[in-house]
Amino acid sequence: MATIGPVNQSGIVVQTRLGQCIKNGPISGHYDDADLNSSERIKSEFPEAVIRTGPTRVYNCHGMTFASRRTAIYEPGEVDKILADDSYKDVLLNDVKPGDVVLYCREEEAIHSGIVTHVERGFPPRVWVCSKWGHLNEVVHPVEKSRYSEGVKYKRVIHGDFDESLAQSRRIIR
Repeated sequence: MATIGPVNQSGIVVQTRLGQCIKNGPISGHYDDADLNSSERIKSEFPEAVIRTGPTRVYNCHGMTFASRRTAIYEPGEVDKILADDSYKDVLLNDVKPGDVVLYCREEEAIHSGIVTHVERGFPPRVWVCSKWGHLNEVVHPVEKSRYSEGVKYKRVIHGDFDESLAQSRRIIR
């Protein structure tokens, strides 16, 4: 397995919408043969998965989700700053749409994130997500079929005071 240390100190400028700086930097360490063959391992463990990219240390899951695949964001408090400052709101499973963010949380801490690619409507809906698995590949997969599967939450950026789709779902629930 690869040696993974903390991010190195060559981060880029990443800020929330309200101007708070986000700590970041590329993933340190090196690849070994197992890392370079990660696509085959992922496909054998998760047959429905679609490998989107090869391994890269430029960004991690949070860097893919919140920083345009330009860097890695590790500290949970940094993700919390982004969620608050950029106006992310909770979305119910039945209201999830492509482009929404999925968070996998352990004790309220976002340990993994991705972007919803499509939703198969049914009961319950089946959500597909693109996420970056550590220092390895980007993978498109059903939300429940990944190395991360606990505490799934969906979020959407809401700019302004009103989002029709969320208002509609609240009327239906009441």
